[in-house]
Amino acid sequence: MKADHVYVHVYCENKKTILQISSLKDLLTQLPKEQFLQTHLSYAINIRYAPNWTNDQIYLSESVIPISRSKKNEVLELLNQAK
Repeated sequence: MKADHVYVHVYCENKKTILQISSLKDLLTQLPKEQFLQTHLSYAINIRYAPNWTNDQIYLSESVIPISRSKKNEVLELLNQAK
């Protein structure tokens, strides 16, 4: 998911994109906390689809998602638990 002002682009496994009128924060409150994780101010992921990562990026099938410095420890801990 990627926030863009008052919209959130939700990228689906089947290559479709859903445009949601909402903030990323509000959308994340409606999703399971153990499955969805905000990695950066404008990005969130479904941790089930995060096969590879480094200390500052997550590599999805066709995207590279940044990990912010402020969320780094939390994100890496949850990704390692989900392995």
